[in-house]
Amino acid sequence: KKNKKGCIVNIGSIYGVVSGDMKIYDNNDRRTPEIYGATKAAIINLTKYFACYMAPYNVTANCISPGGVFNNHNDNFVKNYSSKVPLNRMCTEEDLTSSLEYLISPESRYITGQNILVDGGLSAL
Repeated sequence: KKNKKGCIVNIGSIYGVVSGDMKIYDNNDRRTPEIYGATKAAIINLTKYFACYMAPYNVTANCISPGGVFNNHNDNFVKNYSSKVPLNRMCTEEDLTSSLEYLISPESRYITGQNILVDGGLSAL
């Protein structure tokens, strides 16, 4: 704020936009409890608030909401999750870093208050 420039990039989740599908999880596996989605939705809304609040100071605020990011998940989960995604795979770290690099670059200086879904098309269904 004091520097009259900058950017904020928050990390949300696809589950802040759509509800988790319990069919992709094994029995008794609650990896997407209701509070997770609620807090991620709140982060997306807070990002929009910051975008408006910080705009007079030339500070942008955006959010990246990834779909399921592969992190050594078991084969059954990867298969179930990927079957829901048009690109038929889980998100990678590289998928996220390219979006982050764009949002912190000068090329995105007129983008603020947005939630960038990096979900392989899951939210398009």
